[in-house]
Amino acid sequence: MSWEIYLGPYFECVRKPVEVTVTRRVCSSPKCANHTPDYAMYVAFCSRCGSAVIAKDEPGTRFNPLSERVSEQLREMYVVHAVAFMVPNVRRDGDCRRSWDADDEERVSLDIGALDVPAERNWLDSAFAAERAILVAECVSVETKWGFHRWWS
Repeated sequence: MSWEIYLGPYFECVRKPVEVTVTRRVCSSPKCANHTPDYAMYVAFCSRCGSAVIAKDEPGTRFNPLSERVSEQLREMYVVHAVAFMVPNVRRDGDCRRSWDADDEERVSLDIGALDVPAERNWLDSAFAAERAILVAECVSVETKWGFHRWWS
């Protein structure tokens, strides 16, 4: 694993939760202290009280990954709870390097005063209009933002 750094435009997407049924394996005795933890699929009896381990269905939620719905030119940088950060995985002509592996030996230096932030956000919206439309349909909200991100990969 290594740190990655990104500077530039991105989509911030608040994903819709999807209702699912979660099957958990629990001790069948409600009085047992092991009634709530998940058991491995191969365990047949509770290690504490000896009662049978049963499958119990419970409602739950999950969030579908957005990267499966858009082209590879837009990637899911990372996800924090329900919020996904999508960055372009392409390089434009004349574009300076904007994504770095923080483990690189080189020193990173970039004059951000020369960057045109509104133009870069407009570029992202127009270059990825089809992907943005998919994200808008799949998410609660989608905002085009510009900034600095650092994450593990």
